[in-house]
Amino acid sequence: MTVLTFWSGSASDRRAIASDPVPESFRREFGWRGCQTLDKPALLEWHLAFGTEQTSSAALAWLEQQTLAEGPGVAEFARMAKALSGASR
Repeated sequence: MTVLTFWSGSASDRRAIASDPVPESFRREFGWRGCQTLDKPALLEWHLAFGTEQTSSAALAWLEQQTLAEGPGVAEFARMAKALSGASR
């Protein structure tokens, strides 16, 4: 069973949003596991409410980096897609 955890950042996190777009409180509480159990839009909604386009972009870059580090690479996705397309014939 998946349990969603909500995160909204602290006042201190909001003050430091430009210099720390993925606050320590987020990383400490969730790490990358957070993207599996966290209400996924929370970090981005937080940036839309309190940040800027630049801070939102930095948070997205962090999420992308975590996704690439944890999951299969682009080459692996291409290999899987090719295998699946061949299997469906």
